[in-house]
Amino acid sequence: MATRQGRGAATIGLTGHYDVEEAGAGWRHDPFEPKFESGRLYGRGVADNLGPLWLRLFALEELGGEVPSLVLLLEGEEEVGSPTAHRELPGLELPAVDLWVEETGYFESDGRQRMLLRRPTPRTEPWIAAATVVPEAAGREVERHDRYLNKAFGAQHCPFLTHLVGDSTYLAIGPNDPESRIHQADESIPTWNLDLSVRQFQALLRAAAAAS
Repeated sequence: MATRQGRGAATIGLTGHYDVEEAGAGWRHDPFEPKFESGRLYGRGVADNLGPLWLRLFALEELGGEVPSLVLLLEGEEEVGSPTAHRELPGLELPAVDLWVEETGYFESDGRQRMLLRRPTPRTEPWIAAATVVPEAAGREVERHDRYLNKAFGAQHCPFLTHLVGDSTYLAIGPNDPESRIHQADESIPTWNLDLSVRQFQALLRAAAAAS
């Protein structure tokens, strides 16, 4: 867990994990060597969660100081049930977070974005709107869904959802799609939306940084 003071009065919370599942059998390529093929990037853990995490770190580096205050939770035990996070998070004293951003999100196979959004407020709606403009300008329809991201072990066991989100606005955006094959052979992310996902995340942060 880390915090960073930024511009404006808003605070954005970010979550992600850097551990991955075993590669398993059935890969067409070496799972430990990233491979670009037919508009996709293949590799062990590239969709869950190394690719989305790298995109966000890259986006933050590009923005430099043009970001709001941040709370960042990264863990390395997500694939084994997050025992340390469940033990430590309830006792942490954190600044109030206006909007928590889930580790990733999804686009449909036809390019529509499935934006998972819960409890938007008059304060956070302009930030969501700024993020929505980016895919729409690229010709991608954005559909809002009032729910959390589905997780294999159940939302009630996710330390992020269990201990942190609370009544804050919740948003899930990211580069994955139905063909990402999380936890399976040939796990991948589509390359057409990598830059789009970076720019969308940056638009959200810029809008939040401008908030008073």
